[in-house]
Amino acid sequence: MARTVDDSNGTIRPEQIIAALRGTDLHFAPASLVCIENTHNMSGGRVMEPSEIQALAETVHQRGLKLHMDGARVFNAAAALGVPVTELIGPVDSVMFCLSKGLSAPVGSIIAGSKEFIERARKFRKLLGGGMRQVGVLAAAGIVALEEMVDRLAEDHQRAQRLAEGLSQVCGIKVADTNYRTNILLVDVEGTGLSAPEFSSRLKALGLWINPKSGTSLRIVVHRHIEDSDVDRVIEAFREIAAS
Repeated sequence: MARTVDDSNGTIRPEQIIAALRGTDLHFAPASLVCIENTHNMSGGRVMEPSEIQALAETVHQRGLKLHMDGARVFNAAAALGVPVTELIGPVDSVMFCLSKGLSAPVGSIIAGSKEFIERARKFRKLLGGGMRQVGVLAAAGIVALEEMVDRLAEDHQRAQRLAEGLSQVCGIKVADTNYRTNILLVDVEGTGLSAPEFSSRLKALGLWINPKSGTSLRIVVHRHIEDSDVDRVIEAFREIAAS
């Protein structure tokens, strides 16, 4: 039984966890796990800092709960902060991160935790259908992702920042602020008089595929295949559509 708390700003605070706990009432499922995401996808790549994670972990552990991090883009968080990824995952009990996305492997994710946790995870994997066969070629791509693609994430962040600055100069366009600029932009187009689906359709007509996140905003993700010239092209396309 999952219970959500408000993480609309990209993080949850210790006091929110305390308020959400229901004690030992027989009518409610017992709490056992708190999950966080770093970076936070739907708030535009908001980064949870080490101090925030540590404070949350202390609150969670004091109450006998575990803390799990959805770290699909945790290497982006580490790159934005300029710290080793171990500093971000040290306080948590388990973490998942993607070898795909910014790290550019074609597929794959890793789950990490204590030896006992991984043994239990393997059992659940088997219960749900087992593993894949002959995955050495995928594992090889994952090794390349970890050894060669981590340091270049800063390039994505720099291009995302340049894209954010360029789009912010377009009339009717508003780029969501976040504490660190990683590789995700949330772009509000309501000021252009177009809905996000309409704006997305006009972008597609220009050869740019950018999906709407809501009725008023688009979600842009910068990755290894995006070059400086692509950033210029996107800015010009937004300017053309907004002007029309």
